[in-house]
Amino acid sequence: MEKGNLYPALEIVNIKNPNKFYAFPLIGFLAKIILLIPVYLELIFLYIGLVFVLLIGSFVVLFTDKYWQFGYRYNLGLMRLIVKTRLYFYGLTDKYPYFNFQIDDSYSFNMQTPSHPSKLFAVPLAGGLIRLLLLIPYLVFVEVIAVGAALGYIISFYNVLSIGDFPEATFEFIRDSVRVTQAAMAYFFGLSDDYPSFYISLNHQNIKIALIIAGILLTTGHRFTGPQTQVRSHPTPAPIAQKWNTY
Repeated sequence: MEKGNLYPALEIVNIKNPNKFYAFPLIGFLAKIILLIPVYLELIFLYIGLVFVLLIGSFVVLFTDKYWQFGYRYNLGLMRLIVKTRLYFYGLTDKYPYFNFQIDDSYSFNMQTPSHPSKLFAVPLAGGLIRLLLLIPYLVFVEVIAVGAALGYIISFYNVLSIGDFPEATFEFIRDSVRVTQAAMAYFFGLSDDYPSFYISLNHQNIKIALIIAGILLTTGHRFTGPQTQVRSHPTPAPIAQKWNTY
């Protein structure tokens, strides 16, 4: 896949001596879910604030031709907290994300301030709807990669438990899943007007292609086997930011 306009910048090295307790099937998963409940509660309130930040930011772009600096810091900070939470959940770091927007770990996550934001995309509600419609193909891609990453997370347990090492192939795949999810958010937030790149690293090609195929099969299988149940139990779509956070 071509890199194209690759953003945001996520730099992380493979974890050394990952915590084996978290790799125990089911037990480690439940432990992390419980530990992360306070962070998830914080994210709910941050998403509520995000609605106002995006709305005010739209008017700032329309009247000043510049991206609102507070909005930039808020959006980037929210994305960083999501990244910290996901990397911790997937075991790419054993450091708890806590509740702030700073990254104090062996990785970095950055996104440049938009220099010439589009006024068309800044029209309140309409601009966001246009971005969301344009993102539909990319969100399908994000979901496929996210499902593959979840599968990679599960199959990594054996290596972590047996030899205390996180497999490089699944580590990279999960890392790229986190990045493309945040790329979709960055585009929707207006941090870039360039369409996000579909690029992911294809080192260890066979394993990653297998994860992509599995992601496609599991995603399409869910779409074809559960639509009626999904419609009945969820008559209205979930907020897009909330959906991204579950990946």
